[in-house]
Amino acid sequence: MIGNIVKFLGERVAKRAVNTLERTLAWSAVGALFGIIALVFLMLAAYQYMAPLLGHPASAGLLGVFAAIIGVLAFFAPKIMDWLERQVAKPDEPVTMIEEEAHAAVDHFGPIQVGLSAFMLGVTAGRTVRNARRTKELRLS
Repeated sequence: MIGNIVKFLGERVAKRAVNTLERTLAWSAVGALFGIIALVFLMLAAYQYMAPLLGHPASAGLLGVFAAIIGVLAFFAPKIMDWLERQVAKPDEPVTMIEEEAHAAVDHFGPIQVGLSAFMLGVTAGRTVRNARRTKELRLS
């Protein structure tokens, strides 16, 4: 019974995630396509404007260098963004990190299972400490 419920919920979540991802990817592709078209028109307009001022070879070369610079920056953008985030971000405090992990565990397993697991862990730790104390007392006697 529980296995069927888990299977049903897993299939629903997976189906919803796939549908959302498909929709997001499709609209992102459309946005990227129109962005490329806009960039091509911008480059053509810039060439048409610069050609009478600088000449055809110089205009083409300048636009090529501009495109190369943008391409290199785009290639290194993830590393640059990571570096900027490290410069701005403050290190997480251990308490905050533990709190985030606890919230993630409760979200994943549910509050009852996390509470029971914590209780059992506490009982086990208490028994371990009690046995260690008894062993130490027996050695001292």
